[in-house]
Amino acid sequence: MLRLMLRGKIHRATVTGANLDYEGSITIDRELLDRADILPYERVEVWNVTNGERFTTYALAAPAGSGTVCINGAAAHKARAGDKLIIACFGSMTGAQARRWKPRIVFVDEANRPLVVRPEITPDTEPLPPPDARRFVPSGKGVTQLASGPLAPRLRTRAAVVPRPRTAARSRAASQPTG
Repeated sequence: MLRLMLRGKIHRATVTGANLDYEGSITIDRELLDRADILPYERVEVWNVTNGERFTTYALAAPAGSGTVCINGAAAHKARAGDKLIIACFGSMTGAQARRWKPRIVFVDEANRPLVVRPEITPDTEPLPPPDARRFVPSGKGVTQLASGPLAPRLRTRAAVVPRPRTAARSRAASQPTG
């Protein structure tokens, strides 16, 4: 029996355009396709994180480094510029191959530049760092909490006020009289 397994994924790509008058497909920066091991004309599943729409189409290559992620044809009704997408392809393999398989996941920034390519991290494979290992930085909408480690660019939560973790060194310094 063959199993259908995730082979490659571009995670949270930003739609740069939607062309209703084209015949169909999704045009993706060639560098992202290569890093996710997706070929031109290969079937891809597209999941719109912004509005919940899902559709199947095929990939076309845009110039490498362009950051292009353009929805073409009828699917252009399902996404618009600025929407966040997950683009995935799957492959058939035997049970033995599937047990050893690690898909290629490409995480991108807001301009669809690749940040990191790696297998997907799940709570079963690598747990998130404990709360005391997280970094906090100011942002325009309160404080942004960033996890340390390989997920740092992708794990962000907003809060009005987030207290800084108290370290042993800071606790001792706070209890010492000042000069």
